[in-house]
Amino acid sequence: MENITENVGIKWIQIFSWYDITKPNAQEIENEIIEAKKEKIEWSDWKSIISKFADCCKTREIEYHNLITTVGRSVIAQRLVGTNTYTLNLDYGALGTGTTAPANADTILETEQYRNTVASQTNSNNIAYLTWFYSSTETNGNFREFGNVIDGWAGANTGQLFTHVAVAWNKSALESLTVDCSYEIL
Repeated sequence: MENITENVGIKWIQIFSWYDITKPNAQEIENEIIEAKKEKIEWSDWKSIISKFADCCKTREIEYHNLITTVGRSVIAQRLVGTNTYTLNLDYGALGTGTTAPANADTILETEQYRNTVASQTNSNNIAYLTWFYSSTETNGNFREFGNVIDGWAGANTGQLFTHVAVAWNKSALESLTVDCSYEIL
């Protein structure tokens, strides 16, 4: 019998997009997004609204490849053997100002400043798609790190840090921000 070798892993991408809310119709669309997030609408409907927002006022986009922490990988292994301490649900996206490079051993962001619940999520063909939305009024500043959190709460540094990525950008009070994350199980 022949041995079969597989290359299994997770491929991840995070895309950060900014939207200028001073453009015509931008505030109206931002309000529609805020309501859609509250209602937890279907992924296709969510993407339709975001597409309309992008056509109206997207100003820039940056793609990052981040680090899945040891804690995050450990939660996956625990779930595979029936240890259900954590759900593995990525429920918060956290922004921080820490400048230390992400490391496998990270359990929290270096300096968490703001977190938000997932706005929309789905999966298809071994890929999980999640989006976080930060409105123009929710948070602003110079951010240097982002992370996804498993089983977090509204308070900073709660839950299990699944991913951690170093970023270097500003979000002003005249901008909204989306963070689109995809996790492909290879």
